[in-house]
Amino acid sequence: MRRAVLTLVLSAVATVNVAPQAPQSPASVQVVTLHGRVLDDETADPLRNVRVTATSDQLGNLVVLTDTEGRFDLPIHPQSRVRATKTGYSSRDIPTGNGQEVAVRLERGAVIAGRVVDEVGQPIIDGRVVIESTPGSAATVRLVTTTDDRGDYRIAGIPRGSFTVAVARFQFILPANSSPADARPQTTFYPGTSTATEARSLR
Repeated sequence: MRRAVLTLVLSAVATVNVAPQAPQSPASVQVVTLHGRVLDDETADPLRNVRVTATSDQLGNLVVLTDTEGRFDLPIHPQSRVRATKTGYSSRDIPTGNGQEVAVRLERGAVIAGRVVDEVGQPIIDGRVVIESTPGSAATVRLVTTTDDRGDYRIAGIPRGSFTVAVARFQFILPANSSPADARPQTTFYPGTSTATEARSLR
């Protein structure tokens, strides 16, 4: 398993809070049952206790765990987004299928961890860290976390690929004659650049 340890130096970090939408009542909502089986991508062994989640505006979040044979049955709305997650593996979206059993193979995932500090080395707490696949990657991946009270962060279950690490921050001291609308978040990419083209990719 790969592990990358990074340090980003910033003056400030912005956090973004998104309020979840309340699910609608399931009454009169079309529901179908998704049948599937989750396997280890390398060994083809069945994976038990994989968390399979269906998300939709109509039903909210529905969760089941795979059994000892890696199988699951999950009631979903036809427009649900279904995702399989397990510690130590990369998460994967699951197609809703056409009534037949869906086979899902999970790859063992990598870990990216690091620390975010300011110019004098003090930790940035609750910093918003974004790990994103580089342009041209086979799959688009965007993972977000926040730093703890020591400025540390850790994201696991990252699939194979090339990624950049960035932190959003606000410019609190604005130029003269600027308006509050000019206080837009700025992004710093590892190892301390302002543009994605200058960022160091992690593989």
